[in-house]
Amino acid sequence: MPEWLCTFGIKQIVGVCGDLKKSVAYHRKAVAREPKRIEYQKDLAISLLCYGQKHDDKNAVEEGKKILAALQALPNVKYSDPIDKEHAKAILKDPNLACGYSRDASRNRARIRTRGPSDVPPPGRRLAPSWSRLKKRPGQKPRRPW
Repeated sequence: MPEWLCTFGIKQIVGVCGDLKKSVAYHRKAVAREPKRIEYQKDLAISLLCYGQKHDDKNAVEEGKKILAALQALPNVKYSDPIDKEHAKAILKDPNLACGYSRDASRNRARIRTRGPSDVPPPGRRLAPSWSRLKKRPGQKPRRPW
């Protein structure tokens, strides 16, 4: 699918947008430059899994699974490395999650799943950082949440 179609909401319908061959090639270059970066390894593995599923290439799927399994041994360097390792385990359990994967979307879904229904703000409203800071204190004007 041409990349310019990605701006028209096609990704929500199809699940994948862009050129998977280019994705694999660029991620291979990134891993070659910095082989200890968990983020790059995970993204290469996910691109390989998705490419293998879309083009029925079992070698790409197996290579992606091997990379996901091997990155668990890499040391955490960035703040997001533990999250990436956790997501890699989940994708290794269910490789069908690879196409359409996004770290940020996965984090938001996990965060909402761990909260109770009363903690999730209604659609279209944002939750203020701390409602206690918005309360009026003696001799102080009330603050607004916006």
